Amino acid sequence: MTTPISPDQTFNAALLNSMAKIQRLKAPEGWPVLAPFAAILLDDESLKTIQKDGDITTALDRLKKWREHQSPEVKALIERLDTLMADIQQDNPVADSLASWLKFLSAKIDDAEAISHLLNAFDTSVRLFLLRRSGSQGTELDDLTTRKKTWEKSRRLLRHDKKIRAAYRYSQLTVKKDGPVGD
Repeated sequence: MTTPISPDQTFNAALLNSMAKIQRLKAPEGWPVLAPFAAILLDDESLKTIQKDGDITTALDRLKKWREHQSPEVKALIERLDTLMADIQQDNPVADSLASWLKFLSAKIDDAEAISHLLNAFDTSVRLFLLRRSGSQGTELDDLTTRKKTWEKSRRLLRHDKKIRAAYRYSQLTVKKDGPVGD
């Protein structure tokens, strides 16, 4: 059992002996780096300005819950888009982008080091992909916003998958010149 304690608390020996692990609370380091990205992901600009430990903890909890909710959605989105693109004989234009999102959403996050783990997950998935594409850290936030919009547009596209398949099948029909709709 992990029991976080603050430096000014005192415990008796019996209480300490009953604990398997004691962990000292640390101030959230790295939040100023993560906050602008969290603000984009959660659509909450106020995250950029919070500084209190309790507010940061609440924001981290929201981000972790968001990730848990989005991961199965992105998996399903990838599968449905891949199926649609195969049906219409096209390459999935957002496959790499969605794969990087899935990697970010699936990364293990330790609650004790949530900020550093989230930053690492971001760096090893979405952010590095952005850096390879843009070559500039100054545009990372704009790139993340664009990539999130691409994800959302992919989701909206799939609302029309039956119509897209029908249009593709229709485009593959051959009209005979001597038939009822020929010259």
